[in-house]
Amino acid sequence: MTATPLVLATLALAATASRAQPDLLWDNGEYDTWDHGKLISSERNTIVPDSWIFDDFTLLEPASLRRLEWLAGKREDLDPVGADFILLSSGFGPIDEYFDHEYTSEFKGTAYGLPVHLLTIAGLDIELAPGRYFIGARFVGSGSERAFAAGQYRVLGETEAYIKSDYFGYPDWTQTGYRVDAVFQVYGDIIPAPPTLALTALAHLALRRRR
Repeated sequence: MTATPLVLATLALAATASRAQPDLLWDNGEYDTWDHGKLISSERNTIVPDSWIFDDFTLLEPASLRRLEWLAGKREDLDPVGADFILLSSGFGPIDEYFDHEYTSEFKGTAYGLPVHLLTIAGLDIELAPGRYFIGARFVGSGSERAFAAGQYRVLGETEAYIKSDYFGYPDWTQTGYRVDAVFQVYGDIIPAPPTLALTALAHLALRRRR
């Protein structure tokens, strides 16, 4: 079966739309569903030199990760100079790390007297196979103030959030012990099957209809 121009055009338009509107690949909560459980140190170059919070998510299909939205608190006087992003394999092996990455920050409300922001890191293009991963983000300061990851008292992945910080005595990735998850959403594009497979499927469908 030979693909018609209409079929090819439809496939091309679908791919273009997917790039323009990334899919929600994993939903680990957002501000509107956050239970205001905890704020946990996740920051660099503040009063705390270095601290990470990260959490797990699972992909059921191959995908290209394009954007991370991460709920974070910070002291009001902190004017971040950038944001860091980390992506690890299920065995904590580094896949990608971005330091002082460009970011956007949207004020969402307050918790424990501190402003809470939606920290968004976009412009990513990381192809991932199906599987389990760990992800994290944090504000970067200029030597003062504090920043935090928002923690919720419900575990949506396979495990609670992890912390890594020499400053707090956790040189290795360690579960927080609070039974909390980070609040974040992962966006990207599902990687479709190769066109030849899609066309083969259309051919089989056409043959079945003829019968």
